[in-house]
Amino acid sequence: MVLGVTHWAAANPLFVLRTFLLGLTGGALVNLVLTILNPVTVGVLPRLMGQNSPGPPMGIGVCLAAWLILLSRNRRDTLLGLTIAVICGVGAMISYSKTGMLAAVMGLLSIFVVSGKVAGSKRGRVLVSSLFAVILGSAGYFGGNAGQDMWGAFSGVLQEKVESASSESNSVLERWSYAWGVGEIVLTHPMGVGYSGFRDAMMQTEAYRSGQAADESLVSADQSNPHSLFLYYASAGGLVGALLGIAIFILLCRAIVAGVGLYGLSGVLLALLTSVGFLVLAISVPYVFNSGVMLIPASISGGIREYVRRPGASRTADRLVPARAT
Repeated sequence: MVLGVTHWAAANPLFVLRTFLLGLTGGALVNLVLTILNPVTVGVLPRLMGQNSPGPPMGIGVCLAAWLILLSRNRRDTLLGLTIAVICGVGAMISYSKTGMLAAVMGLLSIFVVSGKVAGSKRGRVLVSSLFAVILGSAGYFGGNAGQDMWGAFSGVLQEKVESASSESNSVLERWSYAWGVGEIVLTHPMGVGYSGFRDAMMQTEAYRSGQAADESLVSADQSNPHSLFLYYASAGGLVGALLGIAIFILLCRAIVAGVGLYGLSGVLLALLTSVGFLVLAISVPYVFNSGVMLIPASISGGIREYVRRPGASRTADRLVPARAT
């Protein structure tokens, strides 16, 4: 998949980026519709169906929407990028997943980086002015009781997330216990215990016997994991797996910086913010390498680098133009 997407993106990176974003946003819309039709509320706000699974990719989707805005000269791509950022941003924020929300924050910062490009033309100024008009026009609603209830519910969840991240809450203790437990596993089994061996090995550690770890007996051996990419490969493959996981992650981030970073300071900032978003995912979820969530953006960025090197790449108006060529 990496080789195929990189080769495809080298011919037309924006088309591949749009395709990936439209697929991700389509999934986000389906999830949001199902969430609204089958609401589970937190206060007065709905909670995203699936929470920790769809929330983080939606947060990354906001980062990638900023890529689209930066790389394309097409005004329709700017509008598409802003639309995707709103849809994925809303989904990530109501996921109440710390991972998804932090990734969305990286995305919002990325949108801020490219906001000058959005407002840099007459159409862009009209679009930005219209967005502000909608926000101001909604002030009456958000100033009323319903708006206060919504903000109260959301701010309450944010406060709970911040407090849980800085205190000895169950979820934080469980995450620390995974790190502690995987350290014990690697010391005992330097070659690893395999992907289905984590549950039994974890249950033999002092971290598990301390009572602070999650109850692994409730999960099957095939589904049990330490909820972190780095810990996942360390426990499965031992020292070699740990080093390989870290090395692959660094190489993927390097590919992102090498491609998107060609577009001046804004490109470098977007690449770094997106990499931080992926780091948040890698610390919190194990599926970064066995899904397209990071592999496809890194492959697209690799294709961008090859595309920019080709002579005449900036001659087509609806395709990306490298900063150095402008």
